Amino acid sequence: MVERPERAHDCVWVVDPIDGTTNFVNGFPMFAASIGVLRRGRPVVGAVWCSTGHALRPGVYHASAGGKLRFEDNDVMPKLNPAVRRRLAGVPVVTANDKNWETRKTGSAAIECALVAAGMLRVARFDSPNIWDVAGGIVLVKAAGGAVRQQRDGHWKTMQGFVPEPPSVGGDADLRFWRHPVIVGAPEAVERMCAG
Repeated sequence: MVERPERAHDCVWVVDPIDGTTNFVNGFPMFAASIGVLRRGRPVVGAVWCSTGHALRPGVYHASAGGKLRFEDNDVMPKLNPAVRRRLAGVPVVTANDKNWETRKTGSAAIECALVAAGMLRVARFDSPNIWDVAGGIVLVKAAGGAVRQQRDGHWKTMQGFVPEPPSVGGDADLRFWRHPVIVGAPEAVERMCAG
């Protein structure tokens, strides 16, 4: 959720207390809590508590712009197993015939960003996320060396930050109304998904 700040503030906290709410209420263990800090619209700090992660236990992934990806008190260095031929991709709709990846849908954009950052998903696409779904996770992906693209005007562009958007019916532009398709992941995987 985004509480509307006074216009003079450079920093905005973006909080999602439960991302993957339907999973959570049904006891399906794929949900997260996410905090992102934006400075002039750019994600600079992210923390995502995940119900599970690369360590097969709950914990917090966190990073700051220009810093390392960490899980709790440890640095995370994603490693690819060269024996794996088909990598996993998080997608809004699972398809059986994607030639590039095995596709998955977790039901939580925040956890998918964390799984991309930790190297368990190679890439993830979100068709219409809310800012609170991805603000914290974007920092994690970038700290792990990943790329982030946003679709605007029908083209995939490198995402620099969030821009306030107008509501669907009258009113002032606000970060709460931001909703654009986003792809996060390893740079070559992001390129391939943007092209496909």
